Amino acid sequence: MQTSTFEQNLAPLALAAGVALLALVAVMLYVKRGEIAAALNPVSPDNLAYQGANAVGSVLTGTPAGEFTLGGWIYDLLNPNAPRADAPVVLDVPGGQGASGSW
Repeated sequence: MQTSTFEQNLAPLALAAGVALLALVAVMLYVKRGEIAAALNPVSPDNLAYQGANAVGSVLTGTPAGEFTLGGWIYDLLNPNAPRADAPVVLDVPGGQGASGSW
């Protein structure tokens, strides 16, 4: 099968366009490397997995956005009788106050 001159002239142009597009993507990734690293950092509270899990959990439990965390939900599930954060603190130490009983 013989190719036409149009197809022969189009191949180098398509290759050049592909290389230019690849270079543009590489430059964009290089410029945004800090934001990409923060989004993929496993210890960052701003990473994509953390935000995604909390957004889905917020929707499934009906908790207002920003108040749900997956870790907090698992803790609440495993510790149903744990004191709440807004409960008053009661220090009831037998024999006095403090560990030594003198303060």
